Amino acid sequence: MKDDEKSCIIRILCHYSQRLSDLKNHDDIKNGNSILKRDLDENSKNAKDLSENFRADFNYLINTDIGKIICLAARCYVYDLQNSQKKARELLGGINTDFKNTKSEMDMANKIKSIIGCNNISFAEDKEDISTFGTL
Repeated sequence: MKDDEKSCIIRILCHYSQRLSDLKNHDDIKNGNSILKRDLDENSKNAKDLSENFRADFNYLINTDIGKIICLAARCYVYDLQNSQKKARELLGGINTDFKNTKSEMDMANKIKSIIGCNNISFAEDKEDISTFGTL
């Protein structure tokens, strides 16, 4: 694994840890179930611990729990970078300025997702919406 790939994975994990931690203070969650908050705390801690102790190569990450955490984190990271870039463009009056560093970072994160095999991991929104099942 190259140093820039390892650095990107660490940034991805740190970002994910912070997002999970911040999510606990979201209006829809902070007044909710304490079990969900505990899950957010545990997942945030796992991502933070992994970022601080990351010493793996790609072969170790494929089809492992650590790889799955990185896949989830990378998906969140790319999503947030895309949304931040979109918001910046809106705030700049809709101009299509060049965000070459952001694009480069998204490309690296997507490359890592591809190498690890993140396409083989299903996400909640990929599944059928069950929120309406069993409603009275």
